[in-house]
Amino acid sequence: MYRYTRSSFITPSIILLFSLIYLISALKINNPVVDGVVTESFFPMMISVVMMLATSRLLLLSLYGDEDDSKSIVFTRKTFIIIGVTFLFPFVFHLIGFTFAVPLYVFSLTLIFDDKIQHIKKKLVVSLLISIAVFILYQIIFQIRFPEIWS
Repeated sequence: MYRYTRSSFITPSIILLFSLIYLISALKINNPVVDGVVTESFFPMMISVVMMLATSRLLLLSLYGDEDDSKSIVFTRKTFIIIGVTFLFPFVFHLIGFTFAVPLYVFSLTLIFDDKIQHIKKKLVVSLLISIAVFILYQIIFQIRFPEIWS
């Protein structure tokens, strides 16, 4: 019973529940790909699946791992800020399209993960490079078009 009352079990359980709700909401928005174009539901579906896998691992670790392993699982304010930013991403993606939403999302995550706000130019460049890599992956390799603000 003790294992079920620890924060190392409760917090991943809550995140898993919200990830499941997020996935269901994304499925209600639209099909992930329509006529070869990625819709606003595609990325949230991917994120929710990754979050569900990661939090499931944390749940299993809290239930079946060593006592020391489960104590090392710490959830900070950053965890919930990341979830919030990820939750807002599909709405921003729908409003302003890939070209602006993805670099903004990646840049936001780099700022959240940085303990000290520094090297802003480097973070901007990395955000743009990651966005370009994603764009090349989907546009050229998978031949899937992203919605844009001007289309």
